[in-house]
Amino acid sequence: MKKISLSVILLTAGFSILSCAGEQTKTTEKQTEESKVVEPTYGSFVEPKSNKTYRTVKIGSSEWMAENLDVSTFRNGDTILRIGLDEERGWETVWSEAIRNKVPAYMYVIEKNQNNDSRYEEKKYGKIYNIHAILDPRGLAPEGWRISTESDWNNMINLFTKDEKVSTTMPLWEKNSVPVSNGNGYYNREISYSGFDALPCRLVTDFGRVNESKSVNFWVISGDLVKVADIDLNNMSIGAIIRLYTTFSCPVRCVKK
Repeated sequence: MKKISLSVILLTAGFSILSCAGEQTKTTEKQTEESKVVEPTYGSFVEPKSNKTYRTVKIGSSEWMAENLDVSTFRNGDTILRIGLDEERGWETVWSEAIRNKVPAYMYVIEKNQNNDSRYEEKKYGKIYNIHAILDPRGLAPEGWRISTESDWNNMINLFTKDEKVSTTMPLWEKNSVPVSNGNGYYNREISYSGFDALPCRLVTDFGRVNESKSVNFWVISGDLVKVADIDLNNMSIGAIIRLYTTFSCPVRCVKK
């Protein structure tokens, strides 16, 4: 009887271990599955004046540019003033004057080299524009596109607020290595969960000072007003703060009309 009892105990313990192992495997598989996302629906658009190809992404029912606007002319072909590091009086002075004199202008983000002893223009962010380029009636967005509106941003934020997977799959806005599905399996891809693919972009104030924080702002049209969408890439916040804050000059994201 003792042998039988011992066998029963051993069998019971064995089943318990197997059961626990099975549950652990299921949990691990579930966590792994939750960490994977379906690749956003990307497309492309060729801007005819510059012949530049932009990456686009479908977010909800809207098609967004998945990179920052990079035009140097208005829609009618008029040239926008470019301000760069080669300005004789210093780019900070010239940039500040353009703001004060209501002259539409753009520049590239100014970065420091690794030794921190010189600066260069970083073009991977596209161009950043002052508010007068946004307000100019000649139109900054390419034909068939518009500068993103407050309604566009609110619709996008509401979409991700309702998405249960957003809480476990990050980053939402910024590019990172994310496991995505191609229909036959998963592989790592440098994208964001949303497909928006934001880059932390240093901004320029109206005094020509560079804001060093890890955030990104975008110009937003709100009726007759121009606002700013502020995304803090240091946290996992779904939302963007939309506010009337126009002393920074920002990049632009466009939405297809």
